[in-house]
Amino acid sequence: MQTKKLIEKFHSEIQVNYIPIRVQLLLAVLLGNFFCSPNKFLVFDARYAMPKFYLYWFLSSLIVMGVLRGAHFFNRYMDRRLSWLTDFKPRLIRQILYGLLLPALLTVVFV
Repeated sequence: MQTKKLIEKFHSEIQVNYIPIRVQLLLAVLLGNFFCSPNKFLVFDARYAMPKFYLYWFLSSLIVMGVLRGAHFFNRYMDRRLSWLTDFKPRLIRQILYGLLLPALLTVVFV
């Protein structure tokens, strides 16, 4: 009974703030530029004047946005299904697998 009251109090007082879509989009554009030119960040010289660069930038930003949105949906799903208080070990295992390893693997495969 005490555990149930503690869980209800925890969920009523703690509100999870997710990353807004605008911030995800900005991160996707910046990280997309980083994937296009990992040795120089936001440096536009003559080779970046080609339209091919902007195509690569768009595609890599799209990949990053897909990974960020997937992580966002997964975290919302996990918050509804498993609590950090009662299901800590299964939640942590799934968070590591699907929240860290899967986005990293998807990024490497797509890039």
